[in-house]
Amino acid sequence: MEFSDVLVVDNDRLANLALNDEDVPYGVDVQAHELELQQQREFPSSAWNDIAAFPLECLLNDIVLALQPTNDDYAKRLEIVQLLSNMINSLEGLRGVAVVPFGSFESKLYTRWGDLDLSLELPECGKWSPPAGKKKKVKVLRLVQHILIKQGEICNVQLIPHARVPLLTFKNTFSGISCDLSIDNGVALLKSRLLRWISDMDPRCRSLIFLVKCWAKAHCINNAKLGTLNSFALCLLVVFHLQYRR
Repeated sequence: MEFSDVLVVDNDRLANLALNDEDVPYGVDVQAHELELQQQREFPSSAWNDIAAFPLECLLNDIVLALQPTNDDYAKRLEIVQLLSNMINSLEGLRGVAVVPFGSFESKLYTRWGDLDLSLELPECGKWSPPAGKKKKVKVLRLVQHILIKQGEICNVQLIPHARVPLLTFKNTFSGISCDLSIDNGVALLKSRLLRWISDMDPRCRSLIFLVKCWAKAHCINNAKLGTLNSFALCLLVVFHLQYRR
């Protein structure tokens, strides 16, 4: 039996178990562990070599290529940033506010279907000068919400004021790209740039992050709101792993 055959069979079996078991949280972890042990018995690590790994490597490379954004995807996100910046700065009370992308777009780790994280950086002086408390952030987001609702290029505008970090979510009508807008999110911007610098230093990092994030999304363990890992945590796991690999 080829390694790729073992991999496909086990994944299918695990998927069926997850779909058919009504008590998924209580049984799947045990069954998954049993399947992993069975796979190790059927395909011991001593049989792993370059020839056996080649089909899997080709498959993973194809997945990474399919996830890569195109130049058009990049341009669409820049257009949203510029559109939002023009809208906000058209209001006298919000002039001087900068729209800054962060998250996967800033770190260059976004996929073609990824959303766009944006931060409104308030000017040093003026009515909305930082530091901005939660109430002030909600007020600014409400002003932006009123602007976006009137725009035909924006839809599904929703304010989430009671989140740990107040958010304004919306979608660009033409591109279908979902956006999350927050206020003065400098820490998140720093994290995004840190990941970009690390991935630029090690070419393996970006590809492996794409694969791990894709795997986590397929298994529904990439949502911090549901008690699983967020995107940044998944990226740190990849970085930690590569620190101990040659």
